[in-house]
Amino acid sequence: MVRVLIVEDEEGVATTLKDTIEAAVRDSECIVQPSFENASMMLRNEVFDAVVLDQFEGEKIEPNNKARQVWRTIWDIQFMPVVVYSAVELELDQSFPKDHPVLTYIAKGPEHDAVAKHIALIAPYLLQLQMVRDEVRQVVKAALVDVTPHISKSAQEISDGKPDQLARIVRRRIAARMDLNTVLTDSKPAPWEQYIVPPLDDQWLMGDILRTAGGNAEDPTSYRVVLTPSCDLVQRNGGRKVTHVLVCKCGDIGPYVKATNVGKDLARLTRSLTEPQVGGYIPLPGYHGLIPPMSARLRDLELIAVDEIGDGDPAKFVRAASVDSPFREQIAWAFVQIAGRPAVPERDLEGWIEEIKARVAEAKPKP
Repeated sequence: MVRVLIVEDEEGVATTLKDTIEAAVRDSECIVQPSFENASMMLRNEVFDAVVLDQFEGEKIEPNNKARQVWRTIWDIQFMPVVVYSAVELELDQSFPKDHPVLTYIAKGPEHDAVAKHIALIAPYLLQLQMVRDEVRQVVKAALVDVTPHISKSAQEISDGKPDQLARIVRRRIAARMDLNTVLTDSKPAPWEQYIVPPLDDQWLMGDILRTAGGNAEDPTSYRVVLTPSCDLVQRNGGRKVTHVLVCKCGDIGPYVKATNVGKDLARLTRSLTEPQVGGYIPLPGYHGLIPPMSARLRDLELIAVDEIGDGDPAKFVRAASVDSPFREQIAWAFVQIAGRPAVPERDLEGWIEEIKARVAEAKPKP
């Protein structure tokens, strides 16, 4: 069931919103709360899937924008889409990006079905959020049940200065379980799911996708893939083990396709796309207009100074994305295949094949 909290002090508007949403969204329940203060309390104690939020109680007076406190409660405690339904322009949080799907503004008008249509449109997304919340809660509980009996035997170590030991072990088990759940899913992951956007934190990783600062996001040549091992990129005591980061340049997907020798029959790419690299090229999928379809060129290398990667001046490169495991490890293996291979001379492979064929023929049972 989809639960929607309607925070609206005009009874007629609230009733209409409730009726139209429940009619438009199957298996939904709308709870009306005219008090902004009570709404904040409800959000701290109950679980909702979305909130429809007026901005002002009664007439518009700037100090009266009580919706801001409700928004802060939602943002600090829960995650859910918020529809600001107001007669004035969005004044909830000027610093919040206007194109973020979690916050939508719909102007009040004589018809109130616009909100219902929006809730109906995002209803599948709301159900997916429910599934994520339930899965995370179950995985955390299971990890605590499994790990606590073992870690409790090490209580002496915890009292001796290792208070984060339980957190670390539980965290690893949660990550492993969530990763296993992803592998065991019935649906095939989309290619772009290998990216982590935005990158998780300030720690750089091998496989990070860099883009030239101010570069064209649609141009594959604006991108680089980090090849330096993650352990050398960890920032400790204000510095890293390396002064320069090894990267490979990216380019159009065309050279990769040519290296596969599939010709015009692109359906034959299926097997090649599962290989770590083909001809020194790694295919990289596009990501919703943020990263274009492209190929990483493992033979076209570059060293970038550590202080040239960041968010501000004098940064020449910014981190566009990280690559999730095991695709990150696949990039490392692809680079090893190129950079670490022995120099084997060309041999008479045709003669070798004839030798194998003769041997196989001799081994066949006589009729």
